[in-house]
Amino acid sequence: ERKYNTYTDDFSDEGLKASRSHRAFGGFSMGGQVAWNVFLSDTDYFEYYMPLCHTYINMKTRDMSAEDTAGFIAQNIKDSGYTSSDYYIFAATGTNDEYGIPMVSMIDSLKKYTDLFKLSDTDFSSGNMILYLAEGDFHNMYNSCKYIYKGLPFLFKN
Repeated sequence: ERKYNTYTDDFSDEGLKASRSHRAFGGFSMGGQVAWNVFLSDTDYFEYYMPLCHTYINMKTRDMSAEDTAGFIAQNIKDSGYTSSDYYIFAATGTNDEYGIPMVSMIDSLKKYTDLFKLSDTDFSSGNMILYLAEGDFHNMYNSCKYIYKGLPFLFKN
């Protein structure tokens, strides 16, 4: 934040938290998993998330079902005190992406927590989560560039 020209002039913890609506975090593949982890651990500093082609993995258990994972995420967000209007997620993967398919199952399970996650097909005006599922796409860098291209227009609009 100090090295690059960013939104905030206040680099204290409070200043970074106050400017969270001007910050996003995303990643592809293992970086998508990191994006989910950052969503859970650093919600104070980021409002927008773009996990691509990967699900959240609890590093302690590593073997949670999609429903258990969604429950863990929902409980973590409830404990943080944030509401569904405090964070936005644009997730993307392909229908043939072996790493992204578990993410789709997890998002389907997250939708059950309607007080925290509202899936929207078009933009963030009617929800806080978008899933872009590309028919036939595999797990590769070319497709991740396409997902970033599709997702960037959704960021920082609220």
